[in-house]
Amino acid sequence: MITTYKADPKKVVVTGSSSGAMVTNVIYAVYLDVIAASSAYSGVASCCLAGSPAFIPATANPDCANGKNIVKTSAEWMAQAKTFYIGYNESYPRMQVWYGTADYLVYYPNLGEEIKEWTGLDEVT
Repeated sequence: MITTYKADPKKVVVTGSSSGAMVTNVIYAVYLDVIAASSAYSGVASCCLAGSPAFIPATANPDCANGKNIVKTSAEWMAQAKTFYIGYNESYPRMQVWYGTADYLVYYPNLGEEIKEWTGLDEVT
């Protein structure tokens, strides 16, 4: 978008819901220098799919979306997320995470994992 349509990187926003929110979390972690903000609706922490075949929601271990057994500390999530953009040392762009309890494919406990990841990286307490 930036190259093809001359978009201003200070105004690029990434958003998605459910599996689109899973991808939003990954895009946020990978392209920190070209996005201004992200908003994920019923997603998972950016590294929740790590180790899945093809590293995409369609081939993911269902435990990730189901909020089972993928529980980490803020420090563990941060260490994994930092591997997406090694050497990034600026402030992280703004990130919103939204959740409800009606999504039966991506479960509510994932909200806590997203919060631990991004509040740690954004140094929010």
